[in-house]
Amino acid sequence: NVFSVDQKAQEFKMIYEMQMVWRDCRLAFTPFTIDNEDTVLELPLDPKLIWLPSMVVERRRASEDDISFAASVEAGTTDASVSFFGLVIVHMRMQHKIRCKFDFRNFPLDTQRGCGPKYRMFTDTVDLTVFDQLVDPAVIPPSSDPPEFTLQNFRTSVDNVTRSFAVGGINYAFNETLSSFSVLFDLDRNSYYWL
Repeated sequence: NVFSVDQKAQEFKMIYEMQMVWRDCRLAFTPFTIDNEDTVLELPLDPKLIWLPSMVVERRRASEDDISFAASVEAGTTDASVSFFGLVIVHMRMQHKIRCKFDFRNFPLDTQRGCGPKYRMFTDTVDLTVFDQLVDPAVIPPSSDPPEFTLQNFRTSVDNVTRSFAVGGINYAFNETLSSFSVLFDLDRNSYYWL
């Protein structure tokens, strides 16, 4: 959900649910039965006790309202489970302020294009972790008043970026490629909002 669009600061708040899936062979187990009835193929996990990918949210503006990946795990609002063959599924709810460059040249008939968060792995290369596109379109929650913006043209993209850094004015390029994932949409201003 997108809400609290602040046009002056060129940002908006976004609450969303994210599901991360990966395989960890160290957590695999042999299926077993309980009381000769049900075969256990999946077990709940405490996300504080397992390895979690380190992820960076780009285009994020730090806010006291943020619910980050780490904060979601710490607060206990993150669910995790593992299947018998080591497939880990982590489901969390997050909240961020996201920056978006607004273009007011056609106000009040303007559309803000390419808004949304971008996620990048912090340390894990594409050999270990890769983003995949399993998302539902974002929505602006309904209210009694007509919304000023409508979300349109929802799209995702998965890219790879090469990490580099500079030391003493010399640029070094790692041979490490990191996975990144963008969730983009356009904020189309409803012209009838001003009537």
